[in-house]
Amino acid sequence: KKAAIFGGTGFIGRELARELAERGDEVAIVSRRPAPGGGDGPFRRLTWRELEEDPALLEGYDAFVNQAGETINQRRTEKAKRRILDSRVDAARRVAVLVSRLRRKPEAVLNGSGMSVYGQSETETFDEDSPPRPADFLARTVIDWGKAVDGIRGVRLVKLRIGLVLGGQRVLPRRIMEHGCAFRFPTIEEAVGDLLQKPKRPQNKLQGATGPPASASCCRITSFMTAMNASADLGK
Repeated sequence: KKAAIFGGTGFIGRELARELAERGDEVAIVSRRPAPGGGDGPFRRLTWRELEEDPALLEGYDAFVNQAGETINQRRTEKAKRRILDSRVDAARRVAVLVSRLRRKPEAVLNGSGMSVYGQSETETFDEDSPPRPADFLARTVIDWGKAVDGIRGVRLVKLRIGLVLGGQRVLPRRIMEHGCAFRFPTIEEAVGDLLQKPKRPQNKLQGATGPPASASCCRITSFMTAMNASADLGK
């Protein structure tokens, strides 16, 4: 199989690329800049500019995964908010143009999205059919991002409703649970494992909004924040 990952140098994209390569797939990573030194290990490295000039570089690929966009892990000034939104909308539009120019289009395009689109509640349960609630910046970003993603035509389109994904030593979630709040986030391994399965489901024609396996929670949002604040000193 052949997969192209847009934003493949990011947290999720890099891990996904590694997993795909380890199982024997051919992986192309698309980013703004060429790889340092001209190589990127087992991956084929392409830039957005190269694809604009020659979209045939990705002819015949089985799946596209678009995770491109500026990190939200920063101080959200007005300029930062604009970069966060514009980077996602621009990447989705570029993927849409690329797909439209290909003769042999990918079977599926998996595009990033976010659980924040559903808003927050201490009593309600949300799933992929819940209506969007533009209550805050991240929710509005996901809505505008989704409109750009809808411009990707002629392929099976999946919007990945991803929330917080954990990596590294995962000390914080353990400490949160120690403070009485069983609020569980997927690890990077679990999130990538779910992504690897989605392009392999043509029999049920998975498309539209979808998220990772549900994470059970037995605490209210306020309890979660209290536990998180109590866990903030990771040196204890």
